[in-house]
Amino acid sequence: MSSDNQTCGDSAFCGEDDEPPPHTRIFFETPEDMLNPQAINPSFLPIVVTHAIVFLVGIIGNTVVIVTWAGSKPTRSPTCTFLVSLAVADLILLVLYVPLETLGYFVITWDTGGRVCKLSSYVETLSGMASVLNLTAVSIERFLVIAYPIVARRYCTVTTCRRGLCIVWGLALAFALPVYFTKQVYPITYFNNETSITAFYCWDTNDEVGFTVAMYQLVVMFVIPSVFMTLCYVCVIRELWSSTRTVAAMTRPTESDSERELRDSRSCLIRFTCGRHRRALPESVLSIHKQGLQIQQARKQVIKMLILVIILFLVCWGPRLIMHTMIKYGLTHFTEHAYNMRVAFYLMSFIHSAVNPIIYGFMSTNFRKMMLQCCKDSALGKMSCSPCGRRSKRKTVVQEEERPKKRTNSDSFEFSTLTTSTRRSRQANSVNVDDAKLKKNGDQWTAV
Repeated sequence: MSSDNQTCGDSAFCGEDDEPPPHTRIFFETPEDMLNPQAINPSFLPIVVTHAIVFLVGIIGNTVVIVTWAGSKPTRSPTCTFLVSLAVADLILLVLYVPLETLGYFVITWDTGGRVCKLSSYVETLSGMASVLNLTAVSIERFLVIAYPIVARRYCTVTTCRRGLCIVWGLALAFALPVYFTKQVYPITYFNNETSITAFYCWDTNDEVGFTVAMYQLVVMFVIPSVFMTLCYVCVIRELWSSTRTVAAMTRPTESDSERELRDSRSCLIRFTCGRHRRALPESVLSIHKQGLQIQQARKQVIKMLILVIILFLVCWGPRLIMHTMIKYGLTHFTEHAYNMRVAFYLMSFIHSAVNPIIYGFMSTNFRKMMLQCCKDSALGKMSCSPCGRRSKRKTVVQEEERPKKRTNSDSFEFSTLTTSTRRSRQANSVNVDDAKLKKNGDQWTAV
């Protein structure tokens, strides 16, 4: 249960990790107030409202990421695999820890054995460790893809990333264990002459162990990953910037490029039909200059996203871990302003879980295409993301086969199936001309 349920004087607020004696008895005029969350915690309403909003937004966003990935098997990539693992880590925090943390404000007398205390603390640390390790894995993958593309073609595969996921989650499970073994509940009895209420608070076993674990979390979850990710992304941004300048210099339009573009723009699209099947020659491709501009724009978008990734991680996790370490070191009392800052830092990690799908999913062009394609296929019934997708696909195929054939317009011809000679004669004289004039030269058609 959160230690925000502690009571203090009017001028100061208790630190969240003050360690009481094994069993403390405190005289209180109205012990019943300990059952009223708003009476014992001035920030109760903002905390619960934030929990509810983050819970709804995070559940929807991370579920969309997972469902989109599950329904887009042909377009899966190593980066997408790690982002889905990140969404799973966020869901663990939102589904398990947030409800237990919120429930702790309403029921403070139920966890007598300390199991919920240990479980909630472990789940919180596990989710944070898994998120940090997934972000580190994504930074490594992107660094290899951009800085060493030849090496990335060999190692940055979906199969390799699946093995990497096993390592990531194995390390996360192991790194979170110290928190499980250092948490326990302490009972505090509030009494007066008529009644008494015993509340159970989740704290560390002692101050020294608490400070050691806090330093461990700060180093493993923040300092080392921040330095590593910053170095990787600095190298990535430098490489992207250098390659962007190179592409810009190589793709400046020249006279020959302009002439080539003018010649390609005059190319015609010749379509011809054979029964119900149409074939078409491809249209003119984009000029080299336009392709260079597109590459520059895409790489600028990648740079923006990488910078936002670093800022988001540092802002959401850094203040909370630093404040937690300061409390364990001896900062036990706060002014009202400092206490409100501590509550805000505490909520940032939850907000990070809800914002992750927006940053790592919806800022990705490939993910947006996958999501739109998944929704389109689901609406058309061809390849639904639901378990009945295959059945819908078969049904659509049967309906198309049973649908009566429609006659085409005047530019198309339906061929009779009476004799082979009839088909050949009509095929030889049935060419659909859209944008070009054709001249027959013997048995061949050429564009004028």
